[in-house]
Amino acid sequence: MSAIGVEYPKVHDLKGLAQVLKKQHEAIPEELSSLLDLSDFAVQLRYDSYDAMGSGLDRENFIQKVSKLIDLVEDKIKN
Repeated sequence: MSAIGVEYPKVHDLKGLAQVLKKQHEAIPEELSSLLDLSDFAVQLRYDSYDAMGSGLDRENFIQKVSKLIDLVEDKIKN
């Protein structure tokens, strides 16, 4: 059970998980919505060597966005 009282699937489908949040009026902020596009790369992006393969991904930008999302989630859990 999640902190908002909803059962959610244990998958790496970020868009699907975002839909669960949206149904509960807990949408991800627009400025962080590009994180949802990372579903297909969930495993590959865990490793720095993936960038060397020519992903074209702005890794630092996504790290900053993930940090913001973590902060939002931690605030939500505390409140």
